[in-house]
Amino acid sequence: MAKKCKFVFSCILPDRRDIVPKMTHTANFAPGPISNMTLENFIAQDLSRPVPIGIKNGKSLPQMLAEALRKQAVHPDKICGILLYGSGLWDTDATPAAERIWDFHILVDHLKDFDRRLWPQLAGVVLPPNVYYKEIEIDGHVYGCKCNVMSLRQFEKQCSGRVVTPHIWARFAQPSRLVYHRMGQDKKNIAAAIAMAVGTFHKFALSYCGAESQISKIRDGRYIWHVGLGQTYSLELRSERPGRVDKIIDAAPDNFATRTQLWLKSQEGQETHLKKHPPAFDTPKRVFKKFIAFLRIIKSATTFDGGVDYALWKISRHSGITIHPTDFQRRHPFIAGWPILWRLWRAGALR
Repeated sequence: MAKKCKFVFSCILPDRRDIVPKMTHTANFAPGPISNMTLENFIAQDLSRPVPIGIKNGKSLPQMLAEALRKQAVHPDKICGILLYGSGLWDTDATPAAERIWDFHILVDHLKDFDRRLWPQLAGVVLPPNVYYKEIEIDGHVYGCKCNVMSLRQFEKQCSGRVVTPHIWARFAQPSRLVYHRMGQDKKNIAAAIAMAVGTFHKFALSYCGAESQISKIRDGRYIWHVGLGQTYSLELRSERPGRVDKIIDAAPDNFATRTQLWLKSQEGQETHLKKHPPAFDTPKRVFKKFIAFLRIIKSATTFDGGVDYALWKISRHSGITIHPTDFQRRHPFIAGWPILWRLWRAGALR
């Protein structure tokens, strides 16, 4: 039975909103007083913050990588924006820049604007995004870049929550940086979509929190992010080690808290309906969501050379479990990749 949360939102919001958080990390950002700020305004400001890594001629390393990736598209002028996200943004002290994999999310007008091949275009419509691995050389250093590619329209739909799996709105509800945008309107559209993702995330997470009994915990933001990220991970085939959620939140605690405060503020005076038992509790639906995530992994192994090795490297990096494929499995992942996935599942690399 749906429950009305108009009262709950007014109780959760702190009476004092003019908090000036401590800024401790490149991914961590919260404004000063937020009483006159909207969630979309905050997202737009946060997206625009520089990533102070490898500055040269006024451009950061992520901006230079994004520009190089844009030029590799079939139609560079059709790239709406490029987002930097993931550990390359928040885990800046763990791995040297040239040794990490940089995660970029490339938004295009149409999928054919990035890759003219028919198969990726068709696959990207059914199971977005398409995944590519690119190596970019800058000043004698080679940087590995994982690129997710989807249209801006697909991104907006994903962020709104009108999709089966949470993989896009759960990731981009978190801090990211817009390291390239074509024009002002594109930046505005991307910020609006990400604000929707934050709302989608909180509605999902609140349905697991027991809002009336957890008001004090929800108010500071950490609790709801911890619950929400943990639940979205459970709907995907994740290779994360225990403690990953805490590490993500600890990298930018003020930023996460501000997103929660501003979203709750936007709900004042509104009635938001939450399902008493979220759809994820329905076992068949949970299994179906994991199956969709499984198909997406298989598809990503076919969109670029070395896709199988990259996927296994990524799993090993997060789970510590290493499996070496045969040449036949590399060439024919759809046919011969199933034993690898079974071994990873049995070993606990995919949960």
